[in-house]
Amino acid sequence: MAPSRAARFTRRPGLTQIKLAIGKIHILSAEQLRRGVNEAGLNGRWDIGHLLIDLSERGALPSDYGDAKIHKLSEALRLDYGRGFAPRSLWYMTQFAKSFERDELDYRLSWTIYRLLLSVDDPKRRAYFRRISVDRNLTSFELESLLRHENPRDSEAISQRLKRPDGQLYTYELKTELGG
Repeated sequence: MAPSRAARFTRRPGLTQIKLAIGKIHILSAEQLRRGVNEAGLNGRWDIGHLLIDLSERGALPSDYGDAKIHKLSEALRLDYGRGFAPRSLWYMTQFAKSFERDELDYRLSWTIYRLLLSVDDPKRRAYFRRISVDRNLTSFELESLLRHENPRDSEAISQRLKRPDGQLYTYELKTELGG
């Protein structure tokens, strides 16, 4: 049985101490949940990207993400599994699998951070920005600002790579079905 994270009080605690102890447990639990969900999401996207690469190399899928077959696959995935399978999303997953080895994924970084890192062509610069993202605990907004500021000439190229199709905003949601 795992040891309890519950606070051990030597004397009768006041409301403030109880609130702080509960808050600490809540924050630790939320962080573990976020990390677990993030790990599962990154591994899933990497696996999908790797599968798409393999299928493309075998000739079962085109490598052109504008191809009708990719759009048909995308639509079928979206009908069955919901958002997150647009052709551009599939392209990001393949680039993710090409650019990072699975055993080097850092689960402290979000999918959005990894997508931003994919806008950096040079692998050494990409590794540098990845390290900075971890060390400074950067948000995606902070990393995007840093990428634009670091090399203003690349700012337009970064913007184009990050542009959402049809100007739509996409969010990633964790959906859980309860009951049946």
